[in-house]
Amino acid sequence: MDHYWKHQWETTNPDTAWGKIYNARFGLKWQADFADQRGKLKEASEWAIPGDTKVGRSYLQRMRQHFIDREYCAAGYWDSEKDTNGRLSDNPAGDDSRKAFVELFGLTYLPAKGGTGDHPQPSNPAPVPTPQQPEVQQPPQPADPVQALLQAIHEGAWAERRVSVRPRPPSWM
Repeated sequence: MDHYWKHQWETTNPDTAWGKIYNARFGLKWQADFADQRGKLKEASEWAIPGDTKVGRSYLQRMRQHFIDREYCAAGYWDSEKDTNGRLSDNPAGDDSRKAFVELFGLTYLPAKGGTGDHPQPSNPAPVPTPQQPEVQQPPQPADPVQALLQAIHEGAWAERRVSVRPRPPSWM
């Protein structure tokens, strides 16, 4: 799913914009709930704030916390002016938001290519807590490659059977 804070659709107020995007009929909350109910991973394939906004910090903070709280596996920031202006990397008008982005997410987007703004130094974002996974004992692999392949196929089929017993959503989902 992709989503963009655009002043012409939501508002120039980052808190109001966040509420609208988060609580929209098919917004961020809906997306995360939908995925969680079906045991699916969550990803924001593209997201952006207005590249020239000077008040993006609170929106960026909320987005980062949402990604952490709802355990997104991936998110890609739209650092471009094509189709929607989300460019933070070299837009001097958005210096405040760019600095906030780097502080919150690190330099996970294209480095600045120009512009006259003060480009922040690379930083490491605060670590995201990772859930502790129990250590899984792997069965010993047979010495015969054919037996190893058959064992892998059997284990894969068993895993597929375990997955297929979950209720499946209707085909339109």
